[in-house]
Amino acid sequence: MYIMQQEPLFLQKWEPFFRKCDYESLWDFMRRVKHVQGPQCLIIVGTGKNGKTTLLKEFSEWIGAQNYHTVLSDCVSEVRAVLILDETMCDLNQRQLNIIDTLLDYSVYIVSTTTTLDKINHSLRNYATVVHMDHVFV
Repeated sequence: MYIMQQEPLFLQKWEPFFRKCDYESLWDFMRRVKHVQGPQCLIIVGTGKNGKTTLLKEFSEWIGAQNYHTVLSDCVSEVRAVLILDETMCDLNQRQLNIIDTLLDYSVYIVSTTTTLDKINHSLRNYATVVHMDHVFV
């Protein structure tokens, strides 16, 4: 991965839809991914129709398909730099939580979305960066 000097273009267009502190946290996460400074977990919280899934799609295109998984079980056989879980972080069992802990120990970045933070396990919330998407597209 290369070191980036400025925000990726896809991220700049999302700035108006975040509070300033949340956007800065999101940008900081992107910088960490490209500088390979981890581990880090990012949780994007927001109601439906606010762009969470689109943002994850653009993020995955930005880092490249060879650098991420979207299924937790795939990480057991082949570790990649990023694990992208769209809403699947909500119902993790203890074995899956242990896998995530191990992945974070190996500097894997984890990105997930949820409609409410209450659905995310407390142990994950303790070390995750949480950003809120309050805007709703009509």
